[in-house]
Amino acid sequence: EIDSFADWVFGPNGFSELLVLAYGDFAFPDIHEDKNVLYCRNNVAQGEEGVQPTHFKILEPADEPLWDWVQGNMDALSACAYTALLRV
Repeated sequence: EIDSFADWVFGPNGFSELLVLAYGDFAFPDIHEDKNVLYCRNNVAQGEEGVQPTHFKILEPADEPLWDWVQGNMDALSACAYTALLRV
């Protein structure tokens, strides 16, 4: 489901100015790290033979400028927790 949304949002009918799509709970990164995903635009023209390329990819270590952007905006990403840390 999120992959379809990411493909649309980074595709020709999506948002051309979007740099990163964050999915998950970044308020508690140590707890939810394995469920958090950062997507970015896939600028590769073609995929593997017989496989339709997607308009997105998961952020990789080589995407250093985007990682800098993510780190600079981590306050916004962590502002809205998906789940409460403590329930009363």
